[in-house]
Amino acid sequence: MKFILSLNLIISVVLSSYLLAPQKAYAYHNPDHLVEQAITLAAQNKSLTLALAANATAITLILGIGLHLARRKQTD
Repeated sequence: MKFILSLNLIISVVLSSYLLAPQKAYAYHNPDHLVEQAITLAAQNKSLTLALAANATAITLILGIGLHLARRKQTD
């Protein structure tokens, strides 16, 4: 379960990083700024944040099911 939650978090961060692409150059010098921008973006655009979370959850579920089926096939 921890693996799936961690994977969901990673996918969410990756998806949200595409929204902040113009900020990446500045973020290398000030990583806190990228976090502030992500929080601000999430607060301003709740529907977009929910859509990203839903997409990340869907991707995580698909990967989780795929891993489960692969393990099951190996044991058979």
